[in-house]
Amino acid sequence: MALYEWELSRKQADFVKAPHRYLCYSGSFRGGKSIALCRKLIMRASNPKATEGLCRKTFKSLRGSTLDLLLHGTGDLPPMLPPGSYDYNQSEFRIQLKGGGRILVFGLDDPDAIRGYTFTGLAVDEATDLTEHDWTIADSRVSTRIEGLGLQTYLACNPATPEHWICKLFELGQWTPKLGAKLRKLPDGAEYWGQLTAAHENPFLHADVLRDLSRLTGTSRKRYYEGLWVGQEGLVYEDWSPSKHIRKLSAGWTRSIVSVDDGSRDPLVALLLRKHPSGIHVEQELYKANLRTNQKCEAIGKIAKSAESIIYDDSARQLGVDLRDFGLPARKANKGRITDGIARVQQVIADGSLTVDPSCINLIREIQSYEWKPGKDEPVEGNDHALDALRYGVSYLAGGSKFVEGWISSNDPKPPEEKEESPQLPKEVEEHYKRIQADPFRYFQEQKATNRRLPRKVY
Repeated sequence: MALYEWELSRKQADFVKAPHRYLCYSGSFRGGKSIALCRKLIMRASNPKATEGLCRKTFKSLRGSTLDLLLHGTGDLPPMLPPGSYDYNQSEFRIQLKGGGRILVFGLDDPDAIRGYTFTGLAVDEATDLTEHDWTIADSRVSTRIEGLGLQTYLACNPATPEHWICKLFELGQWTPKLGAKLRKLPDGAEYWGQLTAAHENPFLHADVLRDLSRLTGTSRKRYYEGLWVGQEGLVYEDWSPSKHIRKLSAGWTRSIVSVDDGSRDPLVALLLRKHPSGIHVEQELYKANLRTNQKCEAIGKIAKSAESIIYDDSARQLGVDLRDFGLPARKANKGRITDGIARVQQVIADGSLTVDPSCINLIREIQSYEWKPGKDEPVEGNDHALDALRYGVSYLAGGSKFVEGWISSNDPKPPEEKEESPQLPKEVEEHYKRIQADPFRYFQEQKATNRRLPRKVY
């Protein structure tokens, strides 16, 4: 029977208890940031008069990550809010805690749309996705003062470039996890409390996950393993080696897909990706411009004869319709952020699990010349058509990574939109939840007093 424990890590607890007006919990992948964010949110929302906000840049990203963790759990973790302790109005996106306050959930797809909201506090996950305008509008809504609960805007994020507005606001550019929390005080009395965390500081992280993270290289390692705010520079795929990654393979496939980046004047690119026990092999490429609709479908159909799915850019909706009308098994790519997709490709290149057939000359050319914009978290655009297709395909096949947050597992043959039911909880945890449901108000008061959270799996 799995064992569960209740304590937060030291850095998680420091974040939850910090009283300052502005808080930022930044650090590596799997650093426990979202759990700490949700725990602080629940603690504050347990006040019967509280109205807390929970958001990400888009509601779609919030619903598939932080909100899922809060209400349904993720992986081996049970939900942060136990069933029966709240009512969720899905039409108004409002969570009412029984015996406590309420939580309003939303995305900042259109920040001006929340001008009518007022909060006692606001939790923002993956805050680096926000622009300064998003931040200004969202923070201005934190204005409802109640007794015993100070105004707070509290953020969680992975590090980005030192030029990012969050890094400048909290002055984290020269900071490291070893230095503990940093407090910046402004002349007007505003206080900005920031904390960095590295992967190895999460005591609940399984050794296999930590080992996988440690294999990251370059900027990805510094940000997502060491938890540092550092800039990008040079080649995007700096670990690429022709002698190591270019080779012919011909057998042992376990899965086959085609990933597509649409184009009209720009080339249409389709890559045939093969999954095998040791990694992913790109066996064939289609790279051609100025094709009509029927020509695109015919060309993709030829390369996809043995493929289970054709993964296409979700912004190319008409291409998806055309492919399905042509009788091909087309499925939208779950792209996410470009930098996340790049990190996935960087990982399979760094660990040697990606190989490319020498006939894929355009893909090889693009990999070897792909560069970062100086000082930016963006690659130079224009010479990246095959690389976009590669990113979609690798994200689909390698999406079950143990460490990259927000990845959608594609090892399950179901479409990404289809989610499995939350796993059945161990008997002891179910009994614990029943006790909570019997007196939720007492539960939330105890949680607030003892700074505990829901039981989580010991990895």
